[in-house]
Parts: sequence; structure tokens; C-alpha cells
Amino acid sequence: MTASVSSAALTRAELEHAAPRTVRMAVREGRWTTNTKRLALGFHQANVTILPKHLAFDFMRFCQRNPRALPILDVTDPGDPVPRIAAPDADIRVDIPSYCIYRDGKLVDRVRDLRELVARHLRLREPEHGTGAEDRLRL
Repeated sequence: MTASVSSAALTRAELEHAAPRTVRMAVREGRWTTNTKRLALGFHQANVTILPKHLAFDFMRFCQRNPRALPILDVTDPGDPVPRIAAPDADIRVDIPSYCIYRDGKLVDRVRDLRELVARHLRLREPEHGTGAEDRLRL
């Protein structure tokens, strides 16, 4: 099955039984902009959580202890946007219709694309004049 989709907006009925790759491409191309509940029926679907490296292991352990509420489908390496086990053709920075940005436990923004935020975070992690400026931006 091809992942190619036309440039027109899609209906839920068109994506309900589509392959996950087709749904991701529709989102990436801006042709699907709302939640993905009940799309690609028959396939697993879960939320994406992106955390600073120093918090990731504790969160993963919490998810493992609560698999029904927080299933882990894949874990990426730091800075890698590709879930290589669950969806090797995906890019978690752009394949989700809307990302909620939380800081200190409060919702501060909703964005459609995480590429700029990730790039800014990676730039802030580069040492500044030898001071080690890592982890300034908490996602």
C-alpha cells in the first residue's frame, strides 16, 4: 500500500481504516489537523511524551509499572525523532496534529510542529564558553 495522499483535506471515514503510515503522512502534510482517535483502526496508538534526558528513565519506569494507562510502544535515543521499532518512517516532531507544551506542570502552549522547539533546545544544550549550558530548556 502506498503512503502517498492527495493534497485535499481528508475525512475521518477516509482514515479510519487507513494504514498508520497514511495517517502520519496526512498529519505531516497538514491534511489532518485534529485528534487521531479511531484512525488506523486495528493498530496500536499511544500518546507521545518528550522529556529531558535526566527525567526520562524515571518516567519510563513509571510507565512500565502502569502499562495499561501508559503503554510504551517505543523509546527513542536522545535527540532522535524516529521511533525505530514502532514506526521507522515516522518523525515524532511533525507526525502528530497538536503538541501540548508543559513547563513546571502547566500547559503553556500548543504547537503543530516541534522542529523549531527541538532545534532551540539542542542549541541551548551546546556549551557556552565552557559553562556547560545543558538542560536550560525543560520540555
